[in-house]
Amino acid sequence: MQLSKVLIVCKRSTYSVNKARLNRDRQSLGLIFEKMKLSHHQQIQSLREVTRELKKFKIKFQLIYRDDLERFNEIEKKTDLVISIGGDGTFLETTHRLNRVPILGINADPQRSIGRFMAGTSKEFSMILHQLIQNKISILKLSRLQLIVNGQKIHPLVLNDVLIAPSSPAVTARYLIQLNQYGEEQMSSGIWISTAVGSTAAIFSAGGEKMNSLNTKFQFVVREIFKKKFGKRHLLSGIVDSSSRLKITSFMKNGCLFIDGPHNPIPFEWGDKLMVKISSHPIKVAGFKSI
Repeated sequence: MQLSKVLIVCKRSTYSVNKARLNRDRQSLGLIFEKMKLSHHQQIQSLREVTRELKKFKIKFQLIYRDDLERFNEIEKKTDLVISIGGDGTFLETTHRLNRVPILGINADPQRSIGRFMAGTSKEFSMILHQLIQNKISILKLSRLQLIVNGQKIHPLVLNDVLIAPSSPAVTARYLIQLNQYGEEQMSSGIWISTAVGSTAAIFSAGGEKMNSLNTKFQFVVREIFKKKFGKRHLLSGIVDSSSRLKITSFMKNGCLFIDGPHNPIPFEWGDKLMVKISSHPIKVAGFKSI
């Protein structure tokens, strides 16, 4: 792979964002403070190791922070590869800006950070970069979901999962769920919908099925169904292929779509109609360890 310019996306550590307050309360925080500080230094070290290797290979790079991503609307016109340094949260948020350019994940703090999408750590980056340049690392296309609300395509595309639920976890989710021609009204804690690659995350904890990461199907699982009002419900989980359509109509006053995490929820209120299907724009991921 030819690399002329790379974009690095990383996040500001919890310690750096809350440094003054954490130092003030360090005695009462005890071990928590020490862990946050260790994680902060580990993230800095990881960034140094990655940039050092890029300089060694004479590859130009630009660094931006995760919370500044929305200001960069033309990422793909300016780079050959995006490197996400952090954990899965940083990786997922970065993918929301990508369609064409591959992304490579580096776990900045493997002791404390979840790295499902990561190609490796900063200690391994020299080897990873060398193999990438020599085309010895595979670049896989992972399916994403397209959400369509009231006939309008919603962005970003979903790489991991989407949670359909009220804005408050104490409120019951109310909706009509339809799979092809069959539908039923339900009350529950919400609905998880995940891609194949997202099937090992929250939806699995909710009773979902692990899927091969390269599968182009997706699945849904209803959380904590309320049985007393409607009796037995049937559309509680399922795997959906490209020939099927999953639709949900909201009966919620303050419903939301939480795409790949809690950031920037999209309103999904009374009468809104959602259709979920596989997107025609998969994400290209370098060095992903498929299962």
